[in-house]
Amino acid sequence: MEDATKDMNEAVTNLKNAQEELETKQNELNAKQEELDAKQNELNAKQEELDAKQKELNEAKKQQVNVKKVTQKKPASKKKKQLQISWKAETGASGYEVQYALKKNMKNAVTKTVSAGKTKLTVKKLKSKKKYFIRVRAYKKVGSMTVYGAYSKVNSVKVR
Repeated sequence: MEDATKDMNEAVTNLKNAQEELETKQNELNAKQEELDAKQNELNAKQEELDAKQKELNEAKKQQVNVKKVTQKKPASKKKKQLQISWKAETGASGYEVQYALKKNMKNAVTKTVSAGKTKLTVKKLKSKKKYFIRVRAYKKVGSMTVYGAYSKVNSVKVR
């Protein structure tokens, strides 16, 4: 009888241990499920963001946003180590990007952004007696997207 009671108590203890282990595993499983749910929510938010951007892109395509090629005027170096760049204004442009470099292929070019109302840019602190190459392009903002026009032809000028 004592052996049966002892065996029964041991079985009850084993059962309690197994139940605790099961509860621990269940808690771990619940934590992992919460982690997965959080990641799924994150993925859903990113998908919604992508869908919104795709919709915006489609709207821009529907509007057929065209940004014309900018006509650049001949750049001039009237003062030492300075360059004055000007271009003709484009209707509907949100602004302009001006690039200048020491190489015609525009490698290592510096890009300056100019607002829509301006058609001139003075660049200072340049290297004296060097030939600089310049090009300009217009851009237009459509929602959060920026649509760029083609670059103007590359002009060159020697800085005083």
